[in-house]
Amino acid sequence: MPSDAPRFTLTLAHLKLLRQANIQWIDLEWGAPGIDPKRPYGNSDCEMSIAEILGWPLVVTRAGADITPEQSAKAQELHKQMKDALAVFLRCATMLPGDFAASAYSQDWKEAKL
Repeated sequence: MPSDAPRFTLTLAHLKLLRQANIQWIDLEWGAPGIDPKRPYGNSDCEMSIAEILGWPLVVTRAGADITPEQSAKAQELHKQMKDALAVFLRCATMLPGDFAASAYSQDWKEAKL
C-alpha cells in the first residue's frame, strides 16, 4: 500500500456500536437498508446511547445521569468514524451463510439452531 493510502483502525468500541446499530429500511428511490439517522443506536440521544453501550461512567446531576463534555466530544468523534467502521466491517468481515433468528421487536440476531 502507498504510504498516503487512507487508513482506519477498527476498535472494539466501533464493533460494539455496530452491534447495536438500529437498522431500518430507508424507503427513498429504490430503497436500501441503513442505520436510522434519528436513533442510530436505539434512542434519540446519540451521545448518551454511545456512553451506555460502551459502559462509560455517567455524572449524576439534579436532572439525572449525564455525560461529561469530554465524553460528549469522544462520542461525537466515534459516531463520525462509524461511516468508515461500517465500510471496513462490510467489506472485510468473515460471514457464513446460515439461519438466524431474533426475538420479537428486536434486532438481537443470533444463529438459529435447528
